[in-house]
Amino acid sequence: MATIPNENVLRFPENFLWGTATSPTQVEGGIENEWTNFIAQDGGNCRIACDHYHRYPEDIGWMSKLGTNAYRFGIEWSRLQSAPFATLNQNELARYLDLIDRLKAANITPMVVLHHFSNPPWINLIGGWTNAKTISAFVDYVQKLVVAFKDKIYLWNTFNEPDTYACVAYLLGGFPPQRKGKFGQFRKIIAHMARAHVEASRIIRRETCAGKTMQVGIAKNWTFFHAYKKYSLWDRTTAFACHYTFNKFVLDAFLGGGRRNDSTFIGLNYYGRVRFHHFAAMIPASGAPVKRLKDFGFDCDDMVERYPEGLEKILAYLTKKFQLPI
Repeated sequence: MATIPNENVLRFPENFLWGTATSPTQVEGGIENEWTNFIAQDGGNCRIACDHYHRYPEDIGWMSKLGTNAYRFGIEWSRLQSAPFATLNQNELARYLDLIDRLKAANITPMVVLHHFSNPPWINLIGGWTNAKTISAFVDYVQKLVVAFKDKIYLWNTFNEPDTYACVAYLLGGFPPQRKGKFGQFRKIIAHMARAHVEASRIIRRETCAGKTMQVGIAKNWTFFHAYKKYSLWDRTTAFACHYTFNKFVLDAFLGGGRRNDSTFIGLNYYGRVRFHHFAAMIPASGAPVKRLKDFGFDCDDMVERYPEGLEKILAYLTKKFQLPI
């Protein structure tokens, strides 16, 4: 039987990293941060989670069985420092180092996330990222982590979705501390995180990892905002305001002007879009009834409307605007 040529088959580059990703709060269990006593709408909590804290050797085995070659995971700040500028907890540090060594032994490239929606209790007591003092505390933490990890880690993600954290915690009230409508605090958090990213990036990039140049950037959640009816002035205005606040303002804070030079890549998390009809966001995450969404012809997951063609659009936009790898 003749073999069909595969000239049109899309192939990933030889060294392409195809992996998995988690956050400490989602998987570790036994954490002490603002999520410890948080109860989700479905009644769930993160007190035990997946018990990744104890079962990470088993989890790495599953990663290998899946055929992945990369793992993006968070370092839980509250485990490593008990107070601002404190020395790192050596027992907790040893556990993360063992996790990294096991990943590398399994030919899985580790990528660390330094902030993924959680803070130590002592940071939350001073107002979290609304307080500029958090910047220096975070930078100190990063500096000490770099000393510990510089020979093992070359991929660094400073902040995962800073826009999601600031929005859901201080505008929508879905994340701790569950504030609503605090636009001033939202903007302040983004500004403080952007300053911390720049300072942390410069510390990280001074080092090398086994001859490799350090790679550092944020992960941005991009959502498209559109009006359901393109001739609806008010819905178009609402969509523009959301785009400006959650996309343009955030990217300008982290990558605008010379700050672009402090990142070596842009991380992109893409889920879909939000369309507005009579000011209402027509998505499950905003409480829109499933039947109504179906009646409008929306194809949604449990959060937003699926919009696959948007992925190509945002990749092209980010590449053209910032000229950084994605």
